[in-house]
Amino acid sequence: IDQAIKLVSYSEVARSIDFNVSIDTPLQVLANSRQMVQVFVNLFNNACDASVSGDRIDVTGSIRHDMVVVTVRDFGPGISTIEQSRVFEPFYTTKAVGQGTGLGLSLVYSLVNGNDGKISIDNSVTKGTRFELQMPQFDASATDVDNDKLPTREADIPRGLDDKRDDKRDDKRDDRREYGDRRVNSKGAR
Repeated sequence: IDQAIKLVSYSEVARSIDFNVSIDTPLQVLANSRQMVQVFVNLFNNACDASVSGDRIDVTGSIRHDMVVVTVRDFGPGISTIEQSRVFEPFYTTKAVGQGTGLGLSLVYSLVNGNDGKISIDNSVTKGTRFELQMPQFDASATDVDNDKLPTREADIPRGLDDKRDDKRDDKRDDRREYGDRRVNSKGAR
């Protein structure tokens, strides 16, 4: 959640929104961490798009019956009951023409379901929109865990990416030493 907020906060709209995160205890879900970041980036971007400068987005987290429950709520105009039944469909958007592709919530739905979770719109709010995610709680004592779904500390993700980039740079450097530096620029000159 923190990493997704950080990524979304690079946009000008998000910088004027207050993210109010209320999670009582550290929560770990059994899911692909990169996919979960993508889920929250999409939900936060949509919430920011529905908000105006000075609004807030509430993010809550708790445990309910061995499931981690996370809600994301904005205080924008909300989504009508008719539109709520369609927002997870590919290419359906409530945004103006040219403002959205209709793929964000479809992707969210697919990623959440692919990680054995559920997402729904809570239509009991009187203003704005509240999405509720239910994800399997990570159980450290489980023996048959998919390694792609092991919880990962957010700080570890960029480090892993950097390691791969560094390895590729080292490989390229070694190749240039062995075969001579024959890089070609964008105009074809050596």
